Amino acid sequence: MSGQILGLFVPSITLILAAAFAGLWLRMRNARHVLAFACAYTIVGFAFLVFHYFASPENVLAMVSVHVSYSVAGIIMFWGLYKRAGMHAPVRLFAAIQVITLIFIATSIAEDDMRPWLYSVNVGHGLVFALAARDLMQGGIRNSIDKVIIWILAVCSAMFLARPVMSIMITQRMTVEVYKSSDYYALLMVFVGVLTLSLAMAMVAAVLQDQMSIVREDSENDHLTGLKLRRPFEQAAMDMIDKGGRQNTPVSMIVADIDHFKQVNDIWGHQAGDRAIVAFGELIQKMVRACDVCGRIGGEEFCIMIWDCEIEPAERLAERIREAFASLPHEGINGDVRLTASFGVATGRSMEGFGKLFARADTSLYQAKHAGRNRVHADRREQKREPEDVPALPPVEAA
Repeated sequence: MSGQILGLFVPSITLILAAAFAGLWLRMRNARHVLAFACAYTIVGFAFLVFHYFASPENVLAMVSVHVSYSVAGIIMFWGLYKRAGMHAPVRLFAAIQVITLIFIATSIAEDDMRPWLYSVNVGHGLVFALAARDLMQGGIRNSIDKVIIWILAVCSAMFLARPVMSIMITQRMTVEVYKSSDYYALLMVFVGVLTLSLAMAMVAAVLQDQMSIVREDSENDHLTGLKLRRPFEQAAMDMIDKGGRQNTPVSMIVADIDHFKQVNDIWGHQAGDRAIVAFGELIQKMVRACDVCGRIGGEEFCIMIWDCEIEPAERLAERIREAFASLPHEGINGDVRLTASFGVATGRSMEGFGKLFARADTSLYQAKHAGRNRVHADRREQKREPEDVPALPPVEAA
């Protein structure tokens, strides 16, 4: 493989991948991490070109520019990976590692010897890749594609940390011409190209999977509130109940209904009613945890499944939602009018399915309405136990 082809191999791959990520971002403008991937691969592509054609120990500016470009691209890429995983990227830590590396580069570049540069750059990048792989392993795994990305990051880290050891084995001074014409450099470029392509393809697969999940969630969510529709909610609730049974973890259900909602539509119109439904849905989403499940199961009826929650804290949550909604002003409704809602609460019993739990919570809701509305009623009845079968004693014979 000629030197010119080697010089264009990795940059061509990275720039093509950058264009692919840019195209994905144009279709997913809200996915800022996809734009970060596009920027990172663009910077890496140009940095490879600068390194192959201009970098040498005599050209300190080019060497420093290449390291700064690699560092910025890496930080941007990792910011995107952390962002996609819903994690906070330690940008300052990564930047500090690369600044320290830059200081080593500036103070240790030897004329016509590539080894000091190789030592510094590879150790710095290896540490950053290792830290990112560790963090994402601990908190960013959602599916098998995430595992693939983490494994590729780990392999990249091992490669970076192994390169200085391999270069130490070369005892003589290594000029830039010797380095770039060596079999080691040729194999390295091929290996880097394969890893770059593998990582990018894994990230493309992850982005496409995320998009498919978003489309699926949109089809399962109510267009007004963003909460789950009845059927998807019931499935998620049944899954939670099954999980609670396996892990011996309590789950509770809240059923809520906006009071006198038909009068809202009749007096102020359906648009005002829709705005009230949106406000109630937003209020619920603000007051529950990510592990809980919320759904709009009817026109003005809502349901919440609460993970790891007994009857008392579930009742308190319902009371907080009730108080907050009763104090909300609503656009399109008279300023002195406040809407209210009624709530029924029940906690799952042993071996109880979704249907029975919902029936008890719904019964509590109607009891709250029957008692005057704008209140919370919890089902505190103890579970009825079936009498155990007791074997009959044999009849006592008369003496």
